[in-house]
Amino acid sequence: MRNLYRCLFLLSAVVLAGGMWSCSDDDDQPGTNGEDSTLGVEAPASDAVFATSATFKLSTKGAESYVYKVVEGANAAEPDPVVVYAEAQENGTVVAVTGDTDEALVAGLEGNKAYTVFFIFKVGNEYKIYSQKINTPKYSQTVTIIKTDMFSITFHVEVPADEYYMVNFTDMETYMGMKDYGHSDVDYVVAGYGMAQPRYKGPQNITIQNGVFTHAGALNEKDYIEYADEFLYAVHPGTGYVLFVSQCAEDGSTDDYTEFAEGGGGDDGGDDWGDILGSKLPNIKDYTEEPPVSEMTSFTGNYAKTVLFSQAPNKGTGNVMAQIDRLTEKSAVITYTPNDDILQYVVALIDDADMEMFLSYVGGEDGLQISVLNNGDRYDGVQQLTYSLTPGHTYTAYIVGVYNEDATIETLDKLEGIKTIVSDKPAVELKVTPLALESPYQIGYNIKAPNGDCAAFKYLLNYTKDWYPELNGMEGETLEENIAGMMATYGNGINDTDVLSKINSAEGYDMAFSSMDDTESWLILESYNVDEKTKLFYDGDNYRTTSAPLKAEDPVNSELFSKLQGTWTATMTSANGQTVTCPVTIAAGPEQVATLPEDVKQGLVAYFVEQGKTQAQAEDLVLKYFEEYKEGVTYYTQKYKNMNCLIATGFAYDDWYAPLATSWDLFHSTEYSAYNTDELFRDYGPKMFLKIEKDEKGADAVSIITTRMLEDGYNYYRYVDPLSDWYRTLILCAYNTETPNNYYTSDFPVEVSTDMNTVTIKPVEQEGKIYSPGFATESYGFPSWSFPTTEKGIVLTRSTDKASTAKATRSISKVTPKVSARSGNHFRRTRTPYDFVSRTPVQGKVFSVDNMKKNLKK
Repeated sequence: MRNLYRCLFLLSAVVLAGGMWSCSDDDDQPGTNGEDSTLGVEAPASDAVFATSATFKLSTKGAESYVYKVVEGANAAEPDPVVVYAEAQENGTVVAVTGDTDEALVAGLEGNKAYTVFFIFKVGNEYKIYSQKINTPKYSQTVTIIKTDMFSITFHVEVPADEYYMVNFTDMETYMGMKDYGHSDVDYVVAGYGMAQPRYKGPQNITIQNGVFTHAGALNEKDYIEYADEFLYAVHPGTGYVLFVSQCAEDGSTDDYTEFAEGGGGDDGGDDWGDILGSKLPNIKDYTEEPPVSEMTSFTGNYAKTVLFSQAPNKGTGNVMAQIDRLTEKSAVITYTPNDDILQYVVALIDDADMEMFLSYVGGEDGLQISVLNNGDRYDGVQQLTYSLTPGHTYTAYIVGVYNEDATIETLDKLEGIKTIVSDKPAVELKVTPLALESPYQIGYNIKAPNGDCAAFKYLLNYTKDWYPELNGMEGETLEENIAGMMATYGNGINDTDVLSKINSAEGYDMAFSSMDDTESWLILESYNVDEKTKLFYDGDNYRTTSAPLKAEDPVNSELFSKLQGTWTATMTSANGQTVTCPVTIAAGPEQVATLPEDVKQGLVAYFVEQGKTQAQAEDLVLKYFEEYKEGVTYYTQKYKNMNCLIATGFAYDDWYAPLATSWDLFHSTEYSAYNTDELFRDYGPKMFLKIEKDEKGADAVSIITTRMLEDGYNYYRYVDPLSDWYRTLILCAYNTETPNNYYTSDFPVEVSTDMNTVTIKPVEQEGKIYSPGFATESYGFPSWSFPTTEKGIVLTRSTDKASTAKATRSISKVTPKVSARSGNHFRRTRTPYDFVSRTPVQGKVFSVDNMKKNLKK
């Protein structure tokens, strides 16, 4: 109804404005209409009339604008010029006159038909009508595009009446993406598995329309009618498409038209374009009837491939103004201001060096606007965006303004020549001093800019033991190159004025971070001057600091420290009903080895010799590491004692999720990778910490302790090493059957029988809900249940069987599991300093051709 009202309004407006018109009497020669007006339409030459289009030469002197209307038949009646003009205004097809002559391409015709084409010129308040009669030739090629609208494409297929064929239709970006994926033109025409393409017979016109079932009107429509709501054509304004029409059998097979070569074949054939005979439409880019050939397959049937564009959206009257506010060595700040009549706009900032490849994916310049619309970032209103740029590269911002909800009216603006500058100011120097903090769960640094010129900075902080696996796995030729890559990917930017004012002061700014106890961290900084010239700071002892060791707790006097030690068998049932048993050893510390076994020594020496060490160097290195191992056992045994803890090692309920490796297993495994010997004492397991305390009545109280966070969620109240971290990260969480997708942190009470032969790790009860101990694997900081237990918890019974004892203590060393470096990316992104929340500016994205290609393959 809205369109009808609008059309009537336009019609009445034209009547009021014009009110008069005159007609030519089918004379195609130019005529003089008043002193300054020469109008006319020449009969098109034979080489200007095609099966679906014709080109007319016009004399337009004195006219303001013109429209045309095509009527089938040689003796068609003249249309009402007021109505024709109103319709043209509604459709946006009024042509403004810019000179004394013009050429008009009339499309949408059909082959072997007679037409009368009326041209209506607007001269002041009058309308002048001229007409020409034409006869279109027969169709001369297999596929001829009749017309393209914004949301539909109509084409004619000219084949013998008894010939069957199928139609395949895809957009240009998907076509190019599939081509990168190894998809050739043969794959579009050879019948395969899955849903068959729409199938037809004999010559006919076919329309592909947006939102219409792909098989509507096809011979095999009934085969897929139940999917009519799922398989719909997508046709959008100004979009490039590839249309295949290829011969097939009545049942859709292509066996009779396919030849397979063994090791032979040739070019695809898709780029060997022939002449476009049946039409001269400017939106038809390529056409061929040369059957495609791949390395292994040749298609021998009738075939046609057309590359074309749907009708471009109408051009709006406004624009989006883009203005560069600031350029630095690394970024550009651009403000976009749309006209009031623009509904939304889409921006793509593209590296000029990528444009050739980008255009190849979207069908050239004709596909630029729609690709920006589909792949760019959408905004409304005035926006100021900051872009990170690559120094030495030049960029162009392409902006598509959208004027209505169906995007049939658009504009394309661009801002060229965007590139970084080279600062003439010095880089900012930073002075870094580690802070001496008493907390074992906190480390800190004082950061100062002595020259008071720091405009911003980025930081990365991680445990040193986790830095090197990341840096060693990168492709840079130098350490600084790899660090710069890490900073670019993970760096935390700080531009808060309060923080910067302190950094630029004489006192500097103190930054504090969470930490495991007694662990070295490494801080890396990148300073920015006002032009974003940067400098990295990472080399020196002042960038590394070690957190304080745990303070010894008051010792607890309990016989449990000695009587619980020994070999046990754990029994537990998962939430899905699986019951497992596995050996567990409770001890005061990691596995002790007083003397280096000869077979272990020789195995490790041989390994280091293979790595390039001499025999003497390898032997010295192995003895050095063994001494470090013994020192580590002593240190961690004392640490566990200071925590009032025993360590329970085992719980290998699954060879995939929870294989067992003791600290000694990890020491002599050549497949385990660690930063230093200390790391293996945190990684071994599965293991649990049994903390022994006294309750209010002075009785023994035992619990399994886990890592707990402060209320801020960022910092440790207590840190406990994971159950296991040598193969994959295994952690202990609390499981509730009512909320199985949640992972809770908790300590778990332990019940020891009177005879001390049964130890039960019990669930936690809170607010009437039961939370059972559960094993979960952790990847990228996200847990996933592996073995959540039931309300029965985990029951350990003392083992007296010598065979069972041996199995729990020594067979692991004899049959070492396949130990490997940590799986996944264990780089921990650093946390924001205490009491600080960074301010995040609106960040614009630089368009990535590589990302577009990846998305097309999904």
